[in-house]
Amino acid sequence: MEEKKNSEMTKVTNSISMMRGLLVSNRFLAVLLAVVQVYYVVNKIMLFSPLYILLLDLLFPMIMEGMMKGHANVKAEEDLPLPLLRKKYRYTALASKALSFGFLLNVIMLIAWHYNYRIKPPEIEMLKAFPLVIISAYVLVRLVIWFFYLLMFKFSPSTLMK
Repeated sequence: MEEKKNSEMTKVTNSISMMRGLLVSNRFLAVLLAVVQVYYVVNKIMLFSPLYILLLDLLFPMIMEGMMKGHANVKAEEDLPLPLLRKKYRYTALASKALSFGFLLNVIMLIAWHYNYRIKPPEIEMLKAFPLVIISAYVLVRLVIWFFYLLMFKFSPSTLMK
C-alpha cells in the first residue's frame, strides 16, 4: 500500500516536472519568435512565419485543453495525491496533454519553417540559421527545466513545496 502511494506521488511529481518544462519552453519560444518577428519588421523583411508560429504557440494549448475538457475524466484527477502541490503548479492532466501536443506541433512548424528556407533561401544568409537555432534552443530549454525540476523534487522537495 505504501509503495503504491509513493509510486503515485513520484508519478505526480514527474508529471509536474514535465509540465513545468513545457510551460517554460513555451514562454521562451514565444519571446524568441517575437524578437525574430520584430527584427524582420524593423529590417523590412516580409516574412511572417515567426508570427504564425507564435500565435499557434500561444493559442493552441488553450484551444486543445478546452476541446478535451468535454471528454475528460475529472474524477480520476481528484484521486491523485499531492493536491496542494498540483494546485500550486496549476497541474492538470488536460493542461499537460494540451501542452505536449502544442510542443509537438511547434516543433513540426519550426521544422517546416526551416525546410521552407532550404527551398527558398532568404537574401540574408544569417536568416537561414534562425529556425534551426530556435528549434535547438526550444528543445534544450524544455529538457533542462524538466531535468531541473526532476532533480529538485528528488533531492530537495521542501524548496518546491513551499
